[in-house]
Amino acid sequence: MNTYYLMTTEQKDAVEAEALFQEPYSNITTDRWIVECTVEGLDCITEYANAEECKEYVIENLSVWDDLYGV
Repeated sequence: MNTYYLMTTEQKDAVEAEALFQEPYSNITTDRWIVECTVEGLDCITEYANAEECKEYVIENLSVWDDLYGV
């Protein structure tokens, strides 16, 4: 099962590429990334309990995100 995170660029860059499920989703207005990862317990701003909580964050903050990217 994959885990979803809200991370800064520094936190995202510290994640091994092999642990990333796909390219992180970027926020163009601030230093925020949605990262889908195969590893739990990483250093992050927020770790989402499930994909639905991650989607809710993106929808609530849609005005500052590029696109939903199908998350």
